[in-house]
Amino acid sequence: MAAVEQKKQRRKTARRAPAKNADATANGTVSTADLQDLLQALKDAKRGEMSQRLSTRKAGIVGELGKAFNELAEVREK
Repeated sequence: MAAVEQKKQRRKTARRAPAKNADATANGTVSTADLQDLLQALKDAKRGEMSQRLSTRKAGIVGELGKAFNELAEVREK
């Protein structure tokens, strides 16, 4: 009987578990819009424009990329 209850509990927990990367789809892809923002910021940086900043409020790899870009931009401004 206890094994059945544990199995039910595991199923409930699995359904409630949040995705590791809320910006990624189930197959691990990132939205084109998020990548477009990063691409534009990189192009601006190449032209010497370092005032551009990316959102760091996004979950997962997209937020990490934004943070890394912003840190690089900050270093280059000094």
